Formats: sequence, C-alpha cells, structure tokens
Amino acid sequence: MRVDHPNYVLRTSRYANRRILLARTDISVGVASVSFALPATFESYELVASGILVQTDDVELHVRFSTDAGATYLSAAGSYEYYGAHVYFDVTFSAGFSSQGSASATQIAISNTDAGPGVGNGTGEGSNVRIIMANANSDAMSGFIHGDASGTDASARISYSSFTGRLLALGRVNGLQILASSGNLTGGKFSLYGVGR
Repeated sequence: MRVDHPNYVLRTSRYANRRILLARTDISVGVASVSFALPATFESYELVASGILVQTDDVELHVRFSTDAGATYLSAAGSYEYYGAHVYFDVTFSAGFSSQGSASATQIAISNTDAGPGVGNGTGEGSNVRIIMANANSDAMSGFIHGDASGTDASARISYSSFTGRLLALGRVNGLQILASSGNLTGGKFSLYGVGR
C-alpha cells in the first residue's frame, strides 16, 4: 500500500475499512477543550480519549461540532439533540441507573450528572471515551455521533455511559470538540482516526 499523505490519503481500497490515525493530542496542563479538524476524506471518524482528567469535581463531558473548519463550535440553544444512559457500581456491588436527553441542547452530553455524580477530580478518578462520528460529510443527513464512556465518578464508583446525538441542522461537519461542563481538562490522550471512504 502507498499513501501520499502519511495519515489519510489512501491509494488502494484494500485498506478502506481500516482506521487511519489523523491526529493526536496529549494534554498534561489545563485546557478549556480539545478540538480536531475533520478532513473531507472519510465516511466516518473515531475519537478515542484515554485518561481524561478534569479540573472541577462532578462534571459532565460534552461534545460540540464545527461547520466552519474550527473557527467556531456551535453552542447556541437548539443546536443539538442527544440521549444518554448512565450506570454506576460501588464497592458493595450496588448499582444505579440514570438517563438524560434533550431535543434542543447547546451540546451533546456524553456523561451524566442529572441523577448521580459526574466525572470526578479526585485521586484515581477520571474518564475514558470512544466516539464514532458518521455522516460528517453528508448534506442530506445531520452529523451523528454515538459512543461510550467509562471511568470513576465523583463518588469513586465505576461508571459507564452510552450516548448518541446529532446536529439538528443539515450540512457538513468539519470539526469536533470535547470539553467539560465546567473548568478545564487537565489530562488525557486524544486520538482521532478516519475510517474508509
């Protein structure tokens, strides 16, 4: 196989369904958000984030989209629709469940504080996230994401979230941003992959 660009311009279809690493960002100091450009080269994208640490205790993780190559990320009321389900387990194997959603949101929530603790900032607390983005290059459908998150919440419990969401307006999405609902992201390894075309 030969590639013209070391990351994403494929010359053969044999590898079309493999993930191609497009970009990676590692953070160890506080930043408001982590953002990635989405080149118009792939049918779908996958963002894998490991060891996300947060400045503020008990927060949600959010995703926002850009339609202007990252110059701005959409945050107006009514920009997104999403749904998420959240499960947690404590050391006594007691479990809890909560869900949340909105048909008119300023972001897509990928973890939940509505009915329990969010991502914690204590020792050993944090989150890991996997996001799949489809229809980013479609003018006929909204940009959709789905994925899951796991980690230790603000009550030091193992937690798992599953989520899906979309941009309500039609049109190409060419940027993806992850941020906390309050405070900075203070750690994590973020890798963006392109998948087939």
